Amino acid sequence: MPADPSPAAPRLRAPHAAFRVDARVLVRDLVVVMFTLEALVVVFDVWLGYGRVFATPDLRAFFDATLEGGFASWLAVTQTALVALTLAAMAAAYRQMGYPRRRWGGWAALAACFAYLAFDDGTQFHERMGTAFAEAEASGRGIGAAFPSYYWQLLFGPLFLGMAVFMAGFLAQELRSARLRLLVGVAFGLLAFAVVLDFVDGLDADHPMNLYARLAEGHDALAFSLFGVRAFEAAIHLSRALEEAVEMAAMTTLWAVFLLHFAGTAAEVRLRWGPVRSPRAPRRPAGVRQLPYPYARSIPSLFRQSARVLTWSWR
Repeated sequence: MPADPSPAAPRLRAPHAAFRVDARVLVRDLVVVMFTLEALVVVFDVWLGYGRVFATPDLRAFFDATLEGGFASWLAVTQTALVALTLAAMAAAYRQMGYPRRRWGGWAALAACFAYLAFDDGTQFHERMGTAFAEAEASGRGIGAAFPSYYWQLLFGPLFLGMAVFMAGFLAQELRSARLRLLVGVAFGLLAFAVVLDFVDGLDADHPMNLYARLAEGHDALAFSLFGVRAFEAAIHLSRALEEAVEMAAMTTLWAVFLLHFAGTAAEVRLRWGPVRSPRAPRRPAGVRQLPYPYARSIPSLFRQSARVLTWSWR
């Protein structure tokens, strides 16, 4: 029977999707969008959340930057989680690029730090632990009795300080650009400023270091006309909203630093989406299984010799 001269039908291949991203344009747009949202956090808080625009408490709580479960809280937790995912992807890429373990492991450790920060911010873990410590008897003895502000700073301050020292030391070795190092310094300065705001927020009104009480003196009439509360209460609320915005601005700065560094160290990153096929083992005839040594060599050779004898007898 003559062979079919028509060419064989081509095999259908799955469609491919390719994306090309300009890293610097992406970082620029990301920074503009995030800084805009962070400015809106303060504007929405003052105007819609605290400014008595809405009569419904639920709507005011949604725009209140000092409450969990609102717009500001969602934005902060989402941003920190995305920074952690970015660092995890960088660690995986550096591992594939053949970086030493201490280098890609450092980026993986940073990813773990930011993943914890996202968990902590979303669950208010350090605030809850500080409140539990304040209700315990131990808080009335020793350094707990002398500490003037929130107890979470006393409990978790060493942990956060250790994270900051590790991050500063690791990034000082990894970052070659002076501009990126400067941006890291700016981000650390913003975080330190946010911690100072939170420390002053936790002081008693009559504490000599409470600057909000000094600033609020003589402004009760203005505060009542704008927010319906005393000036000291308004100052505390506005400082908390500013603290949230400053923390998010620091996270945005660090996010931009990580992305710019990755763009400068990885010229091209490719992601293959699909089933991963492992190298195929040599095929064996159906019904034949691999036998342990020494039978794996002796029995197949016996079969080959028997086949040759049968073939010679048939001929």
